[in-house]
Amino acid sequence: MIDWRGGTAAAIDALAAQIGAPGSAAAIAFDEAVARETRVRFGRLEAGIRAYQQHPYARDVTDPPVVWQEGTTRLLDYGVAGGIGPVVLVVPSLINRAYILDLSARRSLLRWLGSQGTRPLLLDWGAPGAAERQLSLSGYMDQRVLPALAWAATAARGPVAVLGYCMGGLLAVAAAARVPEAVSRLVLMATPWDFHCDAAAQHEAAQLQTVMAPWWPLSEVLGEVPVDVIQALFSVGDPMQVPQKFLRFAEMDQGSPEAADF
Repeated sequence: MIDWRGGTAAAIDALAAQIGAPGSAAAIAFDEAVARETRVRFGRLEAGIRAYQQHPYARDVTDPPVVWQEGTTRLLDYGVAGGIGPVVLVVPSLINRAYILDLSARRSLLRWLGSQGTRPLLLDWGAPGAAERQLSLSGYMDQRVLPALAWAATAARGPVAVLGYCMGGLLAVAAAARVPEAVSRLVLMATPWDFHCDAAAQHEAAQLQTVMAPWWPLSEVLGEVPVDVIQALFSVGDPMQVPQKFLRFAEMDQGSPEAADF
C-alpha cells in the first residue's frame, strides 16, 4: 500500500495507478473502503459532539465583586486581602467569554495571580447589550477599555500593569499607546502581531470574505455574529480543527478533569 497522505502529486498519481480505472474491481473496492472509513469517522465525530453537548460540566466558581461597570462591561476584582497588592488590568478577547481566564477553582489564572499578591482586575465584556451592538472597535476602546484603565489607575494611585490575552492584547497595546502614563508594564499572551499580508494571507482573507458574505445581513439584524459563524471562520484557517477537537473529546474519560477543562 502506498502512503499518499503527504498530498504530493507523485503520491496521488501512484495511488491512482494502484487503484486502476474507474469501474474496475480495485476502484470499486477502494470506494467502498473509503465509504466505510468515512462512516466510522463521522460516527466518532458525532459521538464526540453528543458527549460535549451532554457533559454535566458546570462552572464551580462565582464571580468576584464588580468595582466598575459601563453597559454590560464589568470590571471584576480578583484581589485578595481587601484588594491589597499591585494592580493588574486584564483585557481578554472580545470573542471568548472573559472567564476563559477563570475556568474553575482548579484552573484559574486570575485566582492564581491574586494568590501571588497582585490585584487582578478583569475586564469582563459580558454579552453585548443594545449599546454594545452599536459600538465600533474604536467605541470599545473609548467607552470601555480606557475608562476601565482610568478606574484601575485611580485605584492604584498610579500607573498599572496591563495584561492582554489574544485579541485583548491588541486592545491593551492600543490603550498603552493612547495613555502611556497610565501603564507601567504591558504583558501580552497569545496576541497576534504579524499582520504582513502575503499571498497566502490574501488568499485566506478572500476565503473569509466568501464565507461571511451571506451572513452579514443576518448579523446586521441580530446585532452580533452568531457563535456558529465565528466557529466556521476559524475552520477556514484550519478545516480539520473542529473535527480533530471533538474526535479527541470522544476518546476522553468523560468524568476526568481533562474532559471538564475541555
